[in-house]
Amino acid sequence: MEKNKIFLSLFLIGILFSLTLVVSADQNNTTISREDAVRAINDSQLIIENMKNNNFSVNYASDLLVEAKRNLQTVDYAEVIRNDSATPIQKAEASQALNLIDWKNINYSVVIESTNNIKEAQKQVFLILDSLSAITSRIDNEKKLGTDTSNSDNILQQARDSFNAERYNESLSLIANANSELDRSAGEKARLSILKYYSINFFQSYWYYLLGAFILIFIIFLFLRGKIKKYNLIKKITHMKAEQQVLTNLVMQTQRERYKENKISSLVYNIRINKYHERMNEIKESLPVLEANLYGKKPKHVKISR
Repeated sequence: MEKNKIFLSLFLIGILFSLTLVVSADQNNTTISREDAVRAINDSQLIIENMKNNNFSVNYASDLLVEAKRNLQTVDYAEVIRNDSATPIQKAEASQALNLIDWKNINYSVVIESTNNIKEAQKQVFLILDSLSAITSRIDNEKKLGTDTSNSDNILQQARDSFNAERYNESLSLIANANSELDRSAGEKARLSILKYYSINFFQSYWYYLLGAFILIFIIFLFLRGKIKKYNLIKKITHMKAEQQVLTNLVMQTQRERYKENKISSLVYNIRINKYHERMNEIKESLPVLEANLYGKKPKHVKISR
């Protein structure tokens, strides 16, 4: 018995669902009358007049209205051809008007399609106006908070230009971009504000540690600077002493080649010897100064041989 009740309930629900689908299909297939089409055109004219009075551009809507009226006339001619009571002259005139048009399946619903587009355009206009007002208010608020809104301002101006040119979809897309850019700028400002806050708080809380670390680093720097300077002086002195020994050996070698082996001429000998002595004198002048700097003593005067 219980199973029969369940089955009966399901059966009734199925019947109700089927009836709903049938009613819905009948409503969708309802034929649009000429009166409906004329009424839709008149409503569209009122919409366009209202938009004009609010200083909106109506070029697109006006084109749709012209299209709707042209479609109304086309369907009127098609209805004349379909009407058995129409006179031959009326049918001939209608056939001539529809010479290049496939009128057999045309009806007044094409008029409604054009007028619906006008209504959609009106909805888009008010949607964009609300969106422009909202993003403008957001930008103004962020400016007061110190956010850089230059990029959002530029995108917003582009959105207004697109709106004035009746490129409504483009305008909506640009408004979305302006909102995204403003979110990015506001987020960046928030991150910088947080970083600034914690930086100031860190220095205020640990300034004495930072000061101590700075003093320690400065002392280490002074200590290392002295060590590095001393190392460079030792390196330079060692290099000069080695060069001095090499020059002494070269002088002795040149003397041997000139006086013992007689391999070089007097001219070559004098040039080499003068060059070697000149460099040796420079080293003799520099070494005392460098050694004095190394050991912190006053440099002794050195007599230079010529």
